[in-house]
Amino acid sequence: MLADERRSKALANLSNNVIAVGSNPATAFGPYQHPTPWVNFAVNQAWGRFGVSAIFNKVNATYYNGAGVGCPAGAANTGTSLCGFPDDKWGWAVLSGIDIKAPWAGPGDHFGGYFNYGVGAAAYSAGSNIASPGLFGAGNTVALGVLTDGVFINGGQFELTTAWTAGAGYEHFWLPNFSTAVYGTYTQVRYSDTVINSNLFCAGGGAVAQNITQVSGGRCDPGFNYWTVGAVTNWYPVAGFRLAVDVLYVRVETAFDGQVVSLSKAQGARPTGLYTAKDQGILSVVFRAQRSFATGE
Repeated sequence: MLADERRSKALANLSNNVIAVGSNPATAFGPYQHPTPWVNFAVNQAWGRFGVSAIFNKVNATYYNGAGVGCPAGAANTGTSLCGFPDDKWGWAVLSGIDIKAPWAGPGDHFGGYFNYGVGAAAYSAGSNIASPGLFGAGNTVALGVLTDGVFINGGQFELTTAWTAGAGYEHFWLPNFSTAVYGTYTQVRYSDTVINSNLFCAGGGAVAQNITQVSGGRCDPGFNYWTVGAVTNWYPVAGFRLAVDVLYVRVETAFDGQVVSLSKAQGARPTGLYTAKDQGILSVVFRAQRSFATGE
């Protein structure tokens, strides 16, 4: 068993206004207590390689900050040791991946995939780079969601977030220095029935109103799906010099789909006001010229 620095997404105390479209919530994670333990199994063979890891993520919060709710009534020092805090919990994630050589398709060809699943450990199971989406479209539409390791309210306990992601890709070499890879990923973020049925993200169950407010009826569910599909072509005309073109389509599928929401905090140049939640996608094309220099003796 090994240990490493903690990676985490936000731990949202919904008794405070901490949610805004397109940004991760303000976090109420408590102090760093100890390194994050993990175990790993890996196989490297002539055919390729395979690995699986299990990670255990400590979820601990700061003190409650509501007077009379987890704190003494009328306490002036809310958010201090005068108040209580949710019981610590262990989140967890299982990460797996495989890469298989395919010489029968061409020298250097290979394909593979990965699958991650976790509860209370979204930085591992969903990925360290993914964030709460806020993708705007024409006609005052927006695809939105909220990514956390978990949520709680003053006087309450944690409700941990479930997230999983899967991906696959294949790279073919047309020439030793010229290749094309195709790939795709799919990520799902889900909240517990307690969070959704209590309308915690919509000022229910002891929570407060957020910068995202539900206007029309429907389930108050901030979960979302996020998927990508793309292709990248790389050419190395000389050693250390890379030319590439990457075509990528990204789509956000929001659990608020079809509902009207009010955004009271603007994102970028977008005004506050009423928006219709709707699945959105975006296509991007990236050109790259990269020169690398050898280091060392």
